[in-house]
Amino acid sequence: MEKNPYAAPRAHVDDVAGASEGDYVPEGIGRQVGRGFAWIVDGFRTFFQSPGTWLLLSFLYMVIFLLIQYGPMLLFGAGAGSITGMMVGVVISSIAVMLLFPVLMSGVMQGCHALANGESLSVGHLFRGFSTNPGRLMLLGVIYLVGFLAILLVVGLFSGGVMPMLMGGMGGMGGMEGGGGAVLLPILIMLALTLPLIMAVLFAPALIGINDESTFAAMGNSFKGCLKNVLPFLVYGIAFLILMVVLGMVFGMIAGGIVSMMFRPDSFMTNPATAMIVGVLSGALVMLLFGLILIPVGMGSIYSSYRDIYYDGDSA
Repeated sequence: MEKNPYAAPRAHVDDVAGASEGDYVPEGIGRQVGRGFAWIVDGFRTFFQSPGTWLLLSFLYMVIFLLIQYGPMLLFGAGAGSITGMMVGVVISSIAVMLLFPVLMSGVMQGCHALANGESLSVGHLFRGFSTNPGRLMLLGVIYLVGFLAILLVVGLFSGGVMPMLMGGMGGMGGMEGGGGAVLLPILIMLALTLPLIMAVLFAPALIGINDESTFAAMGNSFKGCLKNVLPFLVYGIAFLILMVVLGMVFGMIAGGIVSMMFRPDSFMTNPATAMIVGVLSGALVMLLFGLILIPVGMGSIYSSYRDIYYDGDSA
């Protein structure tokens, strides 16, 4: 069949979209070490694509987690009027945070995915996980919770049983050395056990929400993707830590300047109540600024690493 020379040109839209995103690689791709820094740069780029929406989304994100974290503790603590009631509230809030975190994170990852594909970000993306495989995401939260409790149990048993036996034979080494080892070793054990769990959970919300993977497949592929990019994540961690320190100093100065305009400097020294109020306000303002900036940059950088690792040809 001959083509009409006067017909309008046609474009294979699906092919073009696939080429820009790259081919999905479930087990991930190892990237160069320098990509760890590039992910943070991409996080800032994602933030500036829709800063107003990101600020509103981040504020709502913080409010939700503050209510989940402290609401049950205050409710049960005030209702029971005892330490026991408060502890029950802490347990309930901890379980709720771990169950809902994957759901909300998956929604944010889907929002980042929309931005990366030329679509708009909305506050509604925060709740997208409740309509996109919510059961798989909550199962991820359950597994994360059980895994974390198991790690605490192992560390507790080791510290309470094995550790005293080991340290008992080190009496000749001196109290300082023995005491330091008794504190340091459980921390190292907990880090060694927690790191694989974090690796298995890090990309799972995105893989479940965006790529429609099952919970266990997503955890396995998340672990494999992280394992193939240990060095880039090392660079990422160092760079992100430096960023937090720098932002902490900047936000500290901003908070100090704002609070100092609200109170006279001499009242800090003469009135302990005023000093306490100033300290609380300054800390709260710093945490607010931290959340408003680090949530979008952090989530954007995680999405950038996800897209870089699990899509072939999308990044160099």
